[in-house]
Amino acid sequence: MENVFGFLKTKLGIDKIKVRKMTSFLSRLYAILCCYNLILELDLAI
Repeated sequence: MENVFGFLKTKLGIDKIKVRKMTSFLSRLYAILCCYNLILELDLAI
């Protein structure tokens, strides 16, 4: 994952701030998806 961000940063000339924002956005999105999957599993269990 780090290599992909490094490659994109060098290839597209993206500064570190944008990469950091993108990383936090992706981690937030991942957390939301995990919570959503957990809720679905709990509903199926009930």
